[in-house]
Amino acid sequence: MACVVAFLLKSWIRTTLVDQITLVANNAQESIYEMYEPRDGKFPKVGGDIQMTNVDVSASGTYISVYCSKTLKSRDIVNKISRGMVDLNIQPNNRLFPDSEQFHLCLESLADMDKKLCNPYLLNVFKRYISWSKINIFICPPEIIVRMALHYGITVVGKYQNFVPTKKERKKDLSINADKQFKISELVQDRFVFRGKNWSVNSVALAWYHGHPHLFQWKDDHGWLPLTRISQEHEYGALLFYYVLGNDHEIWNSRNSLSTEINSILESVQWQEHEKHIIDLVVSGSAEVPLKVVDDLGKLKPTAPFGLIGEKL
Repeated sequence: MACVVAFLLKSWIRTTLVDQITLVANNAQESIYEMYEPRDGKFPKVGGDIQMTNVDVSASGTYISVYCSKTLKSRDIVNKISRGMVDLNIQPNNRLFPDSEQFHLCLESLADMDKKLCNPYLLNVFKRYISWSKINIFICPPEIIVRMALHYGITVVGKYQNFVPTKKERKKDLSINADKQFKISELVQDRFVFRGKNWSVNSVALAWYHGHPHLFQWKDDHGWLPLTRISQEHEYGALLFYYVLGNDHEIWNSRNSLSTEINSILESVQWQEHEKHIIDLVVSGSAEVPLKVVDDLGKLKPTAPFGLIGEKL
């Protein structure tokens, strides 16, 4: 028996962006985190041994549904849900790439700044870094630089690099020193986050960040910190799963390895009993499934976040 959590990002009608379903699950053998394009912009109806929470998908927004089975394992449930959908793990989602015109304008601006930093006498001695605080944010907004770091030859280092994918520096890369804080709203999609029901205990929220659902935590003395790392999304299926269905609200404040602690909980006898209760509720068609996100009949309620990103710990 098992459950799978599905996040559906429903795009605006007047857009070229595709709808997207992200499936996450608790599985000791593998980290399950997969993305697909739904056939009709809604949660797939599976039937058979699989039941799901009833969600009416209409307007654009973020929706959540839970699929459960008393007989199937999580991998089998995922395989049945995803049957016939476009695999976005193989075919990249077009929301992950910058607009071509803005990309070229930004790249030209960065190349010009890099050229001005060039000292022919020190060319092979010191690595040059463009200060993010000196970049024109109208030409190169933060989200564009993050996308360029994901897909092109841009390396970001420095105090606030934890919101940008890390990679090994190469001499030929344009390099940016993340010496400037940004509002979290400047980075997450649609400038919204989705708070959990236990915000007063752990201050954790979910947000779409460059095509993926990510978890962020607000710390009064530090700012916003990512709990899941961009470009490493496939390692965090269990964290997203537990964020929606978990029952230990204070674990998110742990100073130890969060992934290790949550995986340990998900392997415990106590969790098996908790998940069995959830499965019974979903299979019976109950409307009282205890989701830990703030939703209205399966549609997550957006919140305009306050505050700046925090320095990497």
